Amino acid sequence: MRLSIKKITAWIIIFCAVTYSQNIPSSPREGLYQALEIYSLGRYEDAYLMFKSLSEFYVLDEHHSIFRFMAAKSLYKAGDFEKARLEFERFCKEFPGSSYISAANLYLGHIAYLNDNLYKSASRYLKANNLAPNSKAGEIAADNLIPMLENELSINELSSLIDNYPKSNLAGEIVYNLGKRLFEQQKYKRAIRLFEKYLENYAPSNHSAEVKELLSTCKENIHNKVVIGVLAPLSGSFADYGQSLVEGVKLVFEENNEINGKRVELIIKDTKGSPVYATMAVSQLALDEPVAIIGPLRSESAVGAAVVASFHNIPIITPTASESGIAKLGENVYQVSPPAEVMAVTMAEYAVNKMGIKEFGIIAPGDFTGRQVSKAFTQRVYQLGGEVLSNTFYETGQVDFTNQIKPLREVLLMKTEELLATQQIDSTEYYDFEKEEWLEQDDWRVHLGGLFLPGYAEELSLLIPQIRYHVISTQYLGLDGWDSPKLIGSIERYIQGSVFATDYHPLSENKIWNDFYTEFYKKYKHESDRVSALSYDVANLIKMALENGADSAEDVNSYLGSVESYNGTGCTINFKSTNHANNSVGIFIIEDNTIKKLK
Repeated sequence: MRLSIKKITAWIIIFCAVTYSQNIPSSPREGLYQALEIYSLGRYEDAYLMFKSLSEFYVLDEHHSIFRFMAAKSLYKAGDFEKARLEFERFCKEFPGSSYISAANLYLGHIAYLNDNLYKSASRYLKANNLAPNSKAGEIAADNLIPMLENELSINELSSLIDNYPKSNLAGEIVYNLGKRLFEQQKYKRAIRLFEKYLENYAPSNHSAEVKELLSTCKENIHNKVVIGVLAPLSGSFADYGQSLVEGVKLVFEENNEINGKRVELIIKDTKGSPVYATMAVSQLALDEPVAIIGPLRSESAVGAAVVASFHNIPIITPTASESGIAKLGENVYQVSPPAEVMAVTMAEYAVNKMGIKEFGIIAPGDFTGRQVSKAFTQRVYQLGGEVLSNTFYETGQVDFTNQIKPLREVLLMKTEELLATQQIDSTEYYDFEKEEWLEQDDWRVHLGGLFLPGYAEELSLLIPQIRYHVISTQYLGLDGWDSPKLIGSIERYIQGSVFATDYHPLSENKIWNDFYTEFYKKYKHESDRVSALSYDVANLIKMALENGADSAEDVNSYLGSVESYNGTGCTINFKSTNHANNSVGIFIIEDNTIKKLK
C-alpha cells in the first residue's frame, strides 16, 4: 500500500511533536530542578542545553530570568567564555532588576580578567559590588578587585575608575590606591589632592592613619621639586624628530637636575604625532602642575595643546611649530620658530631697502605654505613701492619647470623690447655683429632685479639650472630651504651671491653653538639637528627662569614674556613686545660655497 507524501509529512510532524513534548518537563519548576541536577553533576554542556530549552519554552514564566542566567553560567563552567560573555551581557540588558544581576556582572568581570582586559574586569567587579554589596557575589567581587587596585591596574585606569564610578562602594579604596601609587612615583602634587579627598570623604577607615602620614610626607617633598612637561612624538611617522626634541631638553636638565635646591623632574608624554593625543597629554600633565611645558613639535598638534595649556594657565613653548597665530591662543603660549610669512616679509624688506631691488618674480611651491609666503612677500614688496612682475606655482615632485619659467621670461622680454625701443639699455647685447643681425629672441638674455624662490633644496637643485637655461639673469632670493649643504654641493656655480632669510642657522664662530654641538655629540654619539638645538634653547630659557627664582607656572610665564634678544645655538629669540611669537629672522648669503650672515 502506498502512502501519499502528505500523509507521510503529517506522521513526521506528529512524531516530532510527541517526542519534543516528552523532553519538556510538565512544569517550569520541575524543569528547573532537573536542569540544576544536571548542572550539579558537572554536565555543564547538557545543563546549558536544558536551561536554554526551558527559557525558550517558558518565555513568560517567572522562572525565565533564572533559566537565562543559568544557561550563561553553564557556558562559563563549560569553558565557553566568549559565548558566556554574550549571554551574560544580554541578561544584564534584558533583566536589569533581576536578583542575579550582581552575579552576572561578577562573571563578566571574571571573563574580562581571563581576556587580560583589566579595566573592564575592574568595572564589572565594581558594578557587582555596588548592586549587592552584602551578597556573596558582591563580596567576591570586592575580594577580586582590591588586589587589582593595589598591583595590576595602571594609574590612568585607576583615574578612569574614579571618574566613571565616583559614588561606588569601593571609591575610597580606589582613591587610596591611586594616591599611594602616585606617591611611589613621586608625583606628590596629584597624591596630595587624592589623600586630602580621601580624608574628607572616606575617613575614618583602616587607611586613615597611613594616609595622614603619606600626606605629610608629600607636603614636605613638594617644596623640593619642580615639574616640567615635555610633549614629543615618540612613536609614529615623526618619532625621529620627537627623539631629537627629547634629547635637546634632556641635555639641559640631566646636567642641571637640581636648581636652587629643587629637584627638576621631566615628565615626557608621547603625542604620537597626533593633535588628539597632544591635547590629551596636556590634560594629563596639568594634574602634575608643571611650571612649563615644552613642545609639541608640529603646528597641527600645537594648536589643541596650546588651548588646553592656556586653560590651565601653564606656559607652553613650542620650539618648532611655526603656523601663524599659535601664540595668540593664550597669554602663556610661546613660539620660537617664526611663521614662514614673517621670514618672507623680512626677505622682502631686505631686498627692497638694503639691496635696492624694485622688480621681482616669484616661483613657489603650490602647497598652502608656498602660497602663503608668496602672498606675504608680494604684499610687502608693494607696500615698499616695488612690483612683482610674475608669480607662478609648481606641484610637489615636479621636475620640469618650463611652464613656471616661461611666463616670467615673456614678461621680461616685453620689458626688454620697451627698453630697447626707448634706448634705455645697451642694444649691443642683443646684436650679432658677425652676422650683422639681431639675435633670436630665444637667445636674448633678460634681466630681473630679484627672483624669490621659497622652495625646498631638492626642488631648487632642479629649478635653478632650468632658470639659467632660459637665459634669465637675476638675484636669487629665498627662505630656509636654501640653508642646505646639499644644495650648495649640487649647483654651487649657479647660486653664489644668493641671499636667503631664515630663523635658524648655526655659525661656526658661535661659541654657544660649538659648546652645544660638542656636548650633544659627546652624550648621544650622533650629530645634532635643528629640532634638538631649538629644544635645547627652549630648555635653557626655562632653566634660566628657575635660576632667577621662578618656582611656579606664573613665575615662569612672567620670565618668558620678558625674554628679549636671547642668543641661542643658531637663532635669536624675542618674546617681549612680540605677542610671544618670536620674530627674529636672519639674512644670509652664499659666498665661496659657505653661508655667511648679513643681518
